[in-house]
Amino acid sequence: MKLYYFNPNDYGEQFFTAAESEEQAIDYLNKYLEKTDYPKKDWFTKESLNWNDDYFKKYTIDSFEPGEVLNSEIA
Repeated sequence: MKLYYFNPNDYGEQFFTAAESEEQAIDYLNKYLEKTDYPKKDWFTKESLNWNDDYFKKYTIDSFEPGEVLNSEIA
């Protein structure tokens, strides 16, 4: 299992989930967003996260193995 980080590569909301694969992480994220009123939640797909559409064109998925540390600063 890995930690998947939906990285906006800019300012904006970021998401984290633990999953067995990138596809499963996207599925978990979409299921989470279905419970909210998050806009354009159906745009989170493997294809759209990396380059295709205007709203999420700056998103990528970073993955972290068990034991790796993710350091973040609250600004």
